[in-house]
Amino acid sequence: LLMDTGANLGLLLYPNDTLGIKIPPKTIRGALGAGLGGKLFGVIGRINAINIGKYSFGSLACTFQVLDSTNRLAGSTFRNGILGNELLERFHVIVDYSHQSIYLRPNRNYKVPFKIDRSGISLIASGPFLSTYTVQYVQQNSPAELAGIAIGDVITKIGWISTNLLSLEEINSRLQGKAGKKVRLTI
Repeated sequence: LLMDTGANLGLLLYPNDTLGIKIPPKTIRGALGAGLGGKLFGVIGRINAINIGKYSFGSLACTFQVLDSTNRLAGSTFRNGILGNELLERFHVIVDYSHQSIYLRPNRNYKVPFKIDRSGISLIASGPFLSTYTVQYVQQNSPAELAGIAIGDVITKIGWISTNLLSLEEINSRLQGKAGKKVRLTI
């Protein structure tokens, strides 16, 4: 797995590899984010568990992206996926390049429950101080689509708080939580 501290996900797996990684039967399709090549699409489902050394996380929401031959660079090292910040932020991480080793020690976030976005919105920050939040993608049949939110909409307030006072991470955090949680947005 590629370790990517900037990937706003816990785990992304490529199911079309030689290890036989399978996409779970229950998934939702959506935008996974954006990379150097543009928007990334795939599905999100739950895996039974992941073990990282002696540490284990059960029933984890996992992103799956199917890669075809055009997505792979000639001569590149093949990876089975990405280990992102939703998992890495639970540890103090030391990378020992000279010995090709990684050391993990759980931190205060280790037992924090994993949250997922239930709004159906993918945002991008732009403008001065990265304080303009534009809807980049709306998940089909999501609460966002049902509320009439569209690609290109700019969110100016969450509740009564101006988005100029919030970071992208804080906005995404407000869009996560329990099913049925209501969030008031000004577009």
